[in-house]
Amino acid sequence: MKDNIKKLFELMMSASVIMVFVVGFYLFTVLAGATIMTWFGFEYKSIQSVIIFFVVADIISIPIELLIKIVAQSLLSKGATMNMVKAFYVIACTINLGGCMALMDYYMRDIVAPDLAILVIGIISSFLDVNDLDQQMMM
Repeated sequence: MKDNIKKLFELMMSASVIMVFVVGFYLFTVLAGATIMTWFGFEYKSIQSVIIFFVVADIISIPIELLIKIVAQSLLSKGATMNMVKAFYVIACTINLGGCMALMDYYMRDIVAPDLAILVIGIISSFLDVNDLDQQMMM
Protein backbone atom coordinates (compact mmCIF):
# COMPACT_ATOMS: atom_id res chain seq x y z
CA MET A 1 0.00 0.00 0.00
CA LYS A 2 2.82 2.41 0.85
CA ASP A 3 4.57 1.57 -2.40
CA ASN A 4 1.46 2.41 -4.42
CA ILE A 5 1.07 5.75 -2.66
CA LYS A 6 4.76 6.49 -3.16
CA LYS A 7 4.54 5.66 -6.89
CA LEU A 8 1.42 7.79 -7.26
CA PHE A 9 3.14 10.69 -5.50
CA GLU A 10 6.20 10.37 -7.75
CA LEU A 11 3.97 10.29 -10.82
CA MET A 12 2.08 13.39 -9.70
CA MET A 13 5.30 15.26 -8.96
CA SER A 14 6.76 14.32 -12.34
CA ALA A 15 3.60 15.41 -14.13
CA SER A 16 3.52 18.71 -12.27
CA VAL A 17 7.16 19.45 -13.13
CA ILE A 18 6.48 18.70 -16.80
CA MET A 19 3.39 20.92 -16.73
CA VAL A 20 5.38 23.78 -15.21
CA PHE A 21 7.89 23.55 -18.08
CA VAL A 22 5.16 23.31 -20.74
CA VAL A 23 3.20 26.26 -19.35
CA GLY A 24 6.41 28.24 -18.91
CA PHE A 25 7.44 27.61 -22.51
CA TYR A 26 3.97 28.57 -23.75
CA LEU A 27 4.02 31.80 -21.74
CA PHE A 28 7.49 32.56 -23.08
CA THR A 29 6.25 32.19 -26.66
CA VAL A 30 3.21 34.35 -25.89
CA LEU A 31 5.39 37.12 -24.51
CA ALA A 32 7.78 36.78 -27.45
CA GLY A 33 4.81 37.15 -29.81
CA ALA A 34 3.64 40.21 -27.90
CA THR A 35 7.12 41.71 -28.13
CA ILE A 36 7.20 41.19 -31.89
CA MET A 37 3.72 42.67 -32.19
CA THR A 38 4.73 45.81 -30.24
CA TRP A 39 7.17 46.57 -33.04
CA PHE A 40 4.13 46.81 -35.33
CA GLY A 41 1.95 48.93 -33.03
CA PHE A 42 0.42 46.33 -30.68
CA GLU A 43 -0.70 48.00 -27.46
CA TYR A 44 -1.89 46.39 -24.24
CA LYS A 45 -2.64 47.43 -20.68
CA SER A 46 -1.29 44.40 -18.81
CA ILE A 47 0.57 41.14 -19.34
CA GLN A 48 -2.56 39.31 -18.21
CA SER A 49 -4.53 40.77 -21.11
CA VAL A 50 -1.81 39.69 -23.55
CA ILE A 51 -1.86 36.13 -22.21
CA ILE A 52 -5.67 36.01 -22.38
CA PHE A 53 -5.56 37.43 -25.91
CA PHE A 54 -3.20 34.77 -27.24
CA VAL A 55 -4.64 31.83 -25.27
CA VAL A 56 -8.23 32.49 -26.33
CA ALA A 57 -7.20 33.21 -29.94
CA ASP A 58 -5.32 29.88 -29.99
CA ILE A 59 -8.28 28.02 -28.50
CA ILE A 60 -10.69 29.53 -31.02
CA SER A 61 -8.39 28.67 -33.94
CA ILE A 62 -7.89 24.98 -33.02
CA PRO A 63 -11.08 23.54 -34.62
CA ILE A 64 -10.52 25.44 -37.85
CA GLU A 65 -6.87 24.39 -37.91
CA LEU A 66 -7.94 20.75 -37.63
CA LEU A 67 -10.19 21.24 -40.66
CA ILE A 68 -7.31 22.86 -42.54
CA LYS A 69 -5.10 19.84 -41.79
CA ILE A 70 -7.82 17.47 -43.00
CA VAL A 71 -8.21 19.43 -46.24
CA ALA A 72 -4.42 19.51 -46.71
CA GLN A 73 -4.24 15.76 -46.22
CA SER A 74 -7.04 15.18 -48.71
CA LEU A 75 -5.33 17.47 -51.24
CA LEU A 76 -2.17 15.42 -50.88
CA SER A 77 -4.08 12.17 -51.36
CA LYS A 78 -5.74 13.60 -54.51
CA GLY A 79 -2.36 14.14 -56.12
CA ALA A 80 -1.36 17.67 -55.16
CA THR A 81 2.34 18.26 -54.69
CA MET A 82 3.71 18.84 -51.21
CA ASN A 83 4.66 22.43 -52.14
CA MET A 84 1.07 23.16 -53.17
CA VAL A 85 -0.22 21.67 -49.92
CA LYS A 86 2.28 23.72 -47.90
CA ALA A 87 1.25 26.91 -49.72
CA PHE A 88 -2.41 26.17 -49.04
CA TYR A 89 -1.63 25.41 -45.40
CA VAL A 90 0.35 28.63 -44.83
CA ILE A 91 -2.34 30.79 -46.45
CA ALA A 92 -5.23 29.06 -44.67
CA CYS A 93 -3.53 29.08 -41.25
CA THR A 94 -2.59 32.74 -41.64
CA ILE A 95 -6.20 33.62 -42.42
CA ASN A 96 -7.43 31.41 -39.57
CA LEU A 97 -5.15 32.79 -36.86
CA GLY A 98 -5.44 36.33 -38.19
CA GLY A 99 -9.21 36.12 -38.11
CA CYS A 100 -9.23 34.73 -34.58
CA MET A 101 -6.82 37.40 -33.38
CA ALA A 102 -8.88 40.12 -35.11
CA LEU A 103 -11.97 38.76 -33.37
CA MET A 104 -10.20 38.91 -30.01
CA ASP A 105 -8.99 42.43 -30.80
CA TYR A 106 -12.57 43.47 -31.53
CA TYR A 107 -13.92 42.14 -28.22
CA MET A 108 -11.04 42.96 -25.85
CA ARG A 109 -10.85 46.58 -24.77
CA ASP A 110 -7.41 46.20 -23.18
CA ILE A 111 -5.79 45.22 -26.49
CA VAL A 112 -5.16 47.28 -29.61
CA ALA A 113 -3.77 45.06 -32.36
CA PRO A 114 -3.23 46.68 -35.77
CA ASP A 115 -3.88 44.58 -38.84
CA LEU A 116 -0.18 44.52 -39.74
CA ALA A 117 0.76 43.07 -36.34
CA ILE A 118 -1.94 40.40 -36.64
CA LEU A 119 -0.79 39.53 -40.17
CA VAL A 120 2.88 39.26 -39.15
CA ILE A 121 2.14 36.97 -36.19
CA GLY A 122 -0.19 34.88 -38.36
CA ILE A 123 2.47 34.42 -41.03
CA ILE A 124 5.21 33.63 -38.50
CA SER A 125 2.99 31.10 -36.75
CA SER A 126 1.99 29.49 -40.06
CA PHE A 127 5.57 29.12 -41.22
CA LEU A 128 6.51 27.55 -37.90
CA ASP A 129 3.57 25.13 -38.16
CA VAL A 130 4.27 24.14 -41.76
CA ASN A 131 7.48 22.42 -40.67
CA ASP A 132 5.39 19.96 -38.67
CA LEU A 133 3.14 19.34 -41.65
CA ASP A 134 5.62 16.97 -43.33
CA GLN A 135 5.70 14.71 -40.29
CA GLN A 136 1.93 14.74 -39.89
CA MET A 137 1.30 13.92 -43.54
CA MET A 138 3.58 10.90 -43.42
CA MET A 139 1.53 9.27 -40.65
